[in-house]
Amino acid sequence: MEYIVKILDIEKISENIKKIKTEKPKNYNFVSGQHALISINKIELKDKKRPFSLSSSDKNDFLEFIIKIYAEGKITRQFNNLKKGDELILGEPKGKISYKGKGVFIAGGTGINPFLSIIKSLNKDENKKNYLIYLNKIQKEIILEKELKKLFNNNTIFVLSREKKAGYEYGHIDKEFLKDKIKDFAQKFYVCGPFKMIRELKQALIELGAEQENIISEI
Repeated sequence: MEYIVKILDIEKISENIKKIKTEKPKNYNFVSGQHALISINKIELKDKKRPFSLSSSDKNDFLEFIIKIYAEGKITRQFNNLKKGDELILGEPKGKISYKGKGVFIAGGTGINPFLSIIKSLNKDENKKNYLIYLNKIQKEIILEKELKKLFNNNTIFVLSREKKAGYEYGHIDKEFLKDKIKDFAQKFYVCGPFKMIRELKQALIELGAEQENIISEI
């Protein structure tokens, strides 16, 4: 089933990232952490569907998506032309990521979106128990840095792979990094980002003692 939703607001987060807030259809129930196929409700674009994670909580009365605009992207660059009042076509929610209990959230780039949805759905006491490790190329690419610090009660590590900057880790999230930063590998691990990153992190976590069933991930 598909739903047509009107855009309520568009906020420019950075040069190529936008936060789009839409209506929430009646009886549209999703689990925080899921995604949906979305297209723009225009004749030439309505069949061009792409998956985007919801960044709003399942408790909100609206839907929110954070979308990275790629200059070479035939579809995502079309989101640059949208304005308040335009419509999107929304598919049913789907996906494997959902909250299974306290743990470490590891994200790369826009892989932070499902974790934003999850952490917004938790109460303050639950938030304090969770930990975030977030990888980006440079500091300016970090999505909602201040909000993430607040939501995770400052239990955050921001990693930059192409910029050395005070207050941020430099390099990549690999096995040695995880071994240095994490003491308990019996807890839950939530992983979302590019395919290569997820594959390597899952392997590293298992080698460090994490159980396969305790790694909740999606590309």
